[in-house]
Amino acid sequence: AQLTGAFSIVARATAPKSINGTVYRVNWSFTPDCDSGACAVQVDTLASSCVSGSCPQPPSQFSFAGDQLALTHGKYQGSFLVKTGCTSNGTYWPYAYEQHTKLSLIPTAAATIGSIGSTPLRNVSAISGTLALKEVSTGTRGCGTYSEKFNIRGKVQQ
Repeated sequence: AQLTGAFSIVARATAPKSINGTVYRVNWSFTPDCDSGACAVQVDTLASSCVSGSCPQPPSQFSFAGDQLALTHGKYQGSFLVKTGCTSNGTYWPYAYEQHTKLSLIPTAAATIGSIGSTPLRNVSAISGTLALKEVSTGTRGCGTYSEKFNIRGKVQQ
């Protein structure tokens, strides 16, 4: 099945304890690198994200812009690095962190969308996985290194 289209994503924090259970809702779009079948994809955060409120400002752990996810043994995986900011003692430092993000997704359901002859065409309709990030301080005082982990669930938008 091909991973394509817009998905409603629920990200539930599992670590650190201070945010355990916090839920974020975002919308991601997947664009396959091939015309049909399962293959690598690009992931983008849609402008319609964060309608439910509490989403971090970009660049956040949920912000993607054409980032590549390779398909290996049925898993979509990618690692990304962006510079992001930190507020310390009332001052915002725009490049205080290097944000290392790892995203891993597995299709959990597919839907038939048509056929070519007798061969059905199927698209992924649900995904699950994990998102882990480590914010590595670039040395700005008060902006210490930390990590976050999230369980990801998503369904194709109708």
